[in-house]
This record gives sequence, C-alpha cells and structure tokens, in this order.
Amino acid sequence: NWYSLVSKYDCLRNVPGPKPWPIIGNANEVGKTTVDLLQSFERLHQKYGTFFKLWLGPRLHLMIAKPEYLEALLTSNVHLAKSDGYDLFKPWLGDGLLVSVGKKWKSRRKMITPTFHFKILEEFMTLFNKHFDVLIDILEREVEMNPEKSIEISEFVNLASLDAICETAFGTPLNAQLKG
Repeated sequence: NWYSLVSKYDCLRNVPGPKPWPIIGNANEVGKTTVDLLQSFERLHQKYGTFFKLWLGPRLHLMIAKPEYLEALLTSNVHLAKSDGYDLFKPWLGDGLLVSVGKKWKSRRKMITPTFHFKILEEFMTLFNKHFDVLIDILEREVEMNPEKSIEISEFVNLASLDAICETAFGTPLNAQLKG
C-alpha cells in the first residue's frame, strides 16, 4: 500500500542509491538482459559502495556486497522474511522450509542441513560434472556458431541444473539440455 512505500522510503532516506522515479523506481538504471543487469549492479556498486538501495517499480531492494552485513542479516531471526511471491506456494507446500520464516525457518533449516553435508554431496559430483560438461559443450558450440554474439546463459544453466537435480534426486536422466 501507499503508506508502506512512503514509510520504507522515509526510513531508508540515508541509505545511498539512485533517486527513484515515480512508478518505475530505478528500473531505468538496469538493463534487459542478465549481462546488462550484472553490469548495472557493478556500476551502481562502484558509485554507491557495498550497501545501497534500488527501487524496481514499487519494490525496494537492498544491495549488499559486504560479507559482515550479509552475515548479520542472514543469521537474524528478525530480518528473515520471504517476498510476497512465496505466498503462492503456501496452499501447495504448507508452512515448510521454503515458505516459513524466523525461528520456524531456522529450526527446519538446521534439521535439513545434514542432508547437504559435503560427504553426501561428494557422491553426486560425477553426475554434476557429467551434466555441466554437457553444458560446456553446448555453450562452446553456441560460441563457435556465432562468435560475435553474446549469449544469454540463464536458460542453458537452468536446463543443466534440471538435468542434475532429476538424476541425483530421482535417479532418472532427463537430458533436458539435449532436448532444449
């Protein structure tokens, strides 16, 4: 709501960042592709430092590039909240790890941490390497076919991740990269 936006803006008036425009915020500061976006973040980081604000439409984003700030934020039970988009998952997933917040999230995260222990993940390295070798081959072919063209790699990485997840979690090779 309008009051919430004005309140956020007022509370963070001393945090550096580009001046937002009405309605679009700072959307004019970032590009349309992943490469443009990353270059914009780097440019803004150079200009405003390791902690700055960025408005994309009515949504406020705090950009943090200092490990000490991130540690304080990520270990806090107070400042841990999910964005509104996660509410869409609640009817389907209940109040599980993906959508829970605060102490409930922290306790559930501690419970699941052993699942991702390095020894367990080491067992999957062969599969991870197999799928990301396919990704590298595909990207090399893309570059060979169009050496002057920049490549938007997010779709390629998503397919490689999907292949790796399906084979490690379900034991079934999906080969989405080769079909995509």
